[in-house]
Parts: sequence; C-alpha cells; structure tokens
Amino acid sequence: MDKIHQRVKGGSNLLKKYPELKDKKSKVHILFLNCLLNSSGMYRVVLPYVALNNSESHKAIIGSIHKWDFNKSFEDYDNAINRELIEWADYVVLPAMTSRFEPVYKTLKGVNPKIKIILDFDRLTFVAPTVKSGINLKQKLANQIGFANLRFADMVSCSTAALADYYEKIAKVLHPEKKLEFAIVPDLISQDAFIKLPHRELQQGKKMRIGIVGTPTMAKDFEAMSAEITSFFKEHSEGAELILMGWNGKLKGIDLFKGVAIEHHKAVQFQKYYSKVHSLNLDAVLLPHSVAKRYSFGKSAIKMIELSALGIAVITDGKSNVGRLLSDGETGFLVNEKNDWKAALEEVLNNRSKVTDVGHYAQKFIWKNFSWNSFKAKLLANTYI
Repeated sequence: MDKIHQRVKGGSNLLKKYPELKDKKSKVHILFLNCLLNSSGMYRVVLPYVALNNSESHKAIIGSIHKWDFNKSFEDYDNAINRELIEWADYVVLPAMTSRFEPVYKTLKGVNPKIKIILDFDRLTFVAPTVKSGINLKQKLANQIGFANLRFADMVSCSTAALADYYEKIAKVLHPEKKLEFAIVPDLISQDAFIKLPHRELQQGKKMRIGIVGTPTMAKDFEAMSAEITSFFKEHSEGAELILMGWNGKLKGIDLFKGVAIEHHKAVQFQKYYSKVHSLNLDAVLLPHSVAKRYSFGKSAIKMIELSALGIAVITDGKSNVGRLLSDGETGFLVNEKNDWKAALEEVLNNRSKVTDVGHYAQKFIWKNFSWNSFKAKLLANTYI
C-alpha cells in the first residue's frame, strides 16, 4: 500500500506514476479513484488493483491515494484526474458519494463517452427513510442524494450479497427503467500484507491474553455484556488479562470494565495495523454483534478474517454475520445467548490448548476461503468485461 502511495503521489511523469498507461488497447482498463489509507482503501481498491494487474486480461490504475480523515468525504479530497487516465479507462470505480455526483459524471463522460461508471459500497452508507401511509416512497428516496446518485451508475459493486440486495431494491423503486448491474466484490486478504510477520509466540504458562480490537464506535456493542466481561476478569485476574486496542473501554465517559486492570494500546495507521495486532500476542479476541444496525447491516466479516488470519481465536455472537461463518469449537467460539459471554470466556480460559487449536484451524480456514488467488482474481476480472 505504501509503495503504491509513494509512486502515485510522486512527480509529474505520468508513465512513472502510472506504468499501466503503456497498455493502450490490448486489455480491459479499470481506473480506481479516491483510495484512502485505511481498511476500505486496502480491501476495496489496493488488493483488487493488484489482482487485476496480475491477470492476463485486465490492467488497473489507482488515480489518487489520500491519508484518511474521518471528517472528510469524497469531494473534500483533491481528486484532480488527468485527462489521459479517463481516456485510457474502460471502467471507473468510485466510492459511494454523499454529495451530488452529476458534476463528476459530466466530467468523466465529457472526456470519455464510452466509460462505464461503478459505484462501490462496503457498508450501509445510505438508509432508506421510514415512509408513512400516503407518502410517496420514490419521492422520499429521490430526496436523498446518495440514492439519487444511483441513476448515474452503470454498475454497483458491493462487499456482500446483503448490501447488493438492499441497493438493488432501492434502485428498482427509483429507476425502474434503468438496467443497473450489481456485482459482489468481497473483502479478501492477501499474503503480501502478512508475509513479513514473524511466527506468533505462544503464551503457555502465562496469563491468557484476551483482547478487544476496534474503535470507540464499538462501545455501545459492549455495553450489554460489560457486566459479564467485568465479572469474569475480576474473578480470574490471576489467569487472564484484558487488552484493549483502539478504544479506552469507556462509553460516554462511563468505564464499562470498572475495576479491571486493562492493558491499553492506541490505534495505529492501517499500514501498521497487522503488525501491531500481531505484536500483542493475543490468545483470543471478543467480537460482539453490533447493536447499531445502521452500521452493521451487510458489512463483511473482515475484522474476523484479519484476526483469524493471524491465528487468533475469535469469540463472537453465533447469530451475527461473523458467527455464521464459523464452526463452534473448530474455527471460533460462538455465543448464542446474550448472557453466555462469561461462560464462553471461562471455556476459553480452561481449555488453552483448544484455543491454540481453534486459532490454528481458523487460520487455515480463512486463508483457504477468504484470500486472493488466481481463481478469485479471474472472477473479479469477469466483473469488468
């Protein structure tokens, strides 16, 4: 990711910045715009870009890469696009936009009338309004810019089938006359990001290290189970310790794990994320089911995929989108009732060798099923024909 960033932002020589421009006619050309240095940038842009360029039929270019700013949207970044890139491209892939897309559409089509536009979604960016009896749903949807922008797309790509189904239903209400294509482009990992990580040290004979890895947005998810988690760590302070990365354990100033000794680690830039999590030597990680459906609906299981790829056992809600991918006691530990989190933690603590085995089998499962390979790259290439 860093290497591509340095190449794209450096100098004015187009062929040095974008060596793929040398391919003029022989392959299908994909132009990715507005790649951010965060997880979405990695899984929605960088890794698909690498997969397409490794194929025999396609070439891809990332037009710009920016440092991620939570407070910025697409239009806030400097996305000046060279005319030659637009002329070169058969497809242009952009993230979902919360502002009017029409000016961007006119610019792209004005330079290259044949270019096909793809809007990419990896989360529920726009929520359909609640409609009371007698109110026109189509008009309500049209008043939301994000949904209205769908009329400018030739294709919508989504990270999950649930998201694709959601936006397809919206599109049929808003634009029944438009033949809008939908494609599922899943979030997958790559060996390139993990290859330099050393073998993970096992913690036999020491306290079991159980982590929570995320951001402050997860605080609400842990509120309902915080009493169980707190009780467990207070009772087993000599055998287990809680490690928090990226969040301080508080919700609106209230300490959810009051009285528990916590090892805190600040969030890091995404480029350092894998190595930082790896260095924590976690035995297991708690992944709750999100209570904020506005943010969880249709999201991929990428957090579980990342952790499992590192050989870390995941403890999660068996009914969540993450839990449905795992087998209890084989590739993860599943909690099926909201008051069973303490019981799950005690099972993990009392079966350390099993935790190690689960982490190992989960790692094999993830790399076999959720990583880029030549077959998955070919499926991606077939999206753009």
